[in-house]
Amino acid sequence: MKPRHVLELEQWCRELREEYAYESVRMLSRDEVQSQVRSDRYLAGLIDSRSGHLHPLKYTHGLARAAEAAQCRDL
Repeated sequence: MKPRHVLELEQWCRELREEYAYESVRMLSRDEVQSQVRSDRYLAGLIDSRSGHLHPLKYTHGLARAAEAAQCRDL
């Protein structure tokens, strides 16, 4: 990251909080980022406590298991 990227992240964070009332984002210091990603490459970060990740293949496998457990059949 470059110093200007930190300014852009700060601006984005401020915009989300002030203009959209999205309060679940906050800036991370360099030390906080390093504790999460084990890299000294990043100068800062932005975290969203309401975000998540969906692994498409695991989700599909879970749906298949649920369908089999419910004895769903092809039409």
